[in-house]
Amino acid sequence: MSMVGGNLEQLDGLHRTLAAEAAGVEQLLARLNGVLEGTTWLGPAAGAFRGQWREQYGPALRGLKAGLDDQARVVAGRRQAIATATS
Repeated sequence: MSMVGGNLEQLDGLHRTLAAEAAGVEQLLARLNGVLEGTTWLGPAAGAFRGQWREQYGPALRGLKAGLDDQARVVAGRRQAIATATS
């Protein structure tokens, strides 16, 4: 039989950390987008990097943010379910 449970204080901390890190990724994306848009840089290296940013790096960071947000919601929901079941 599998066991379900968790330390409520630790789950609160995990939720806060996941949410804060998701916000940090969002801020990083905004900063990098702003710098790239505001920088005059021409040539093959510039085009290659901007292409990688649009096609690879930016989407990867957006995926990371979405994953952190999703897991923060999951942890909050599980924490609430455990608190309800044990009270």
